[in-house]
Amino acid sequence: MTGDAVTVTKLKAEFARHAVSWDDFDEVLRYINEHKQDLAIDIRRALIGMAIIAYARPFGENYPGRRKQSAPKVDISLFGLCADHPRFMLLHRRLLTLHGNVIAHSSFDWKPARWVPRNDSCTMSEVGQFDVLAEQIDLGCFKAMLSYLQYQCGERCTQISAKLRALGVRDAPAITHDGQVVTRIRFPLKEFIER
Repeated sequence: MTGDAVTVTKLKAEFARHAVSWDDFDEVLRYINEHKQDLAIDIRRALIGMAIIAYARPFGENYPGRRKQSAPKVDISLFGLCADHPRFMLLHRRLLTLHGNVIAHSSFDWKPARWVPRNDSCTMSEVGQFDVLAEQIDLGCFKAMLSYLQYQCGERCTQISAKLRALGVRDAPAITHDGQVVTRIRFPLKEFIER
């Protein structure tokens, strides 16, 4: 492979990662928008849990065999969350911590278990309970952060497409959503900051 061919392959993989991430963030928004206080508590827990799982996808590694189609993960530092939006970064870290410790996995520190002796031949255990709703995730902040991240993914895809076209790639990719090419994404950060 020539240097240009390697560059094109890497750019297409990076484009794919950001396009898929845009869609993952859209999925999270759908879960959050369905979350209403009048729903059964287990449905509310499930929606928030699924939102956290979908949110964490772009930031985790792909299975080894899939790396050729897309870059391994989104680099959050590309999005300027750290310096520009500290509330977003705090929420981002918290969501990934919840994902890694109790939503997608079970950590003893978050859900301790202990053996309880009994007088008969049976044994029992007690497992600590975790309720994602008790975490009181600021859904307004979460939605604003998702819009920001979608915007950044769209911008990154636009930049990558321009680079590919500059390299002479005729089939430069584009993000599509519901069959339509997405060129610009509305970004309500101004309303979030003003709150």
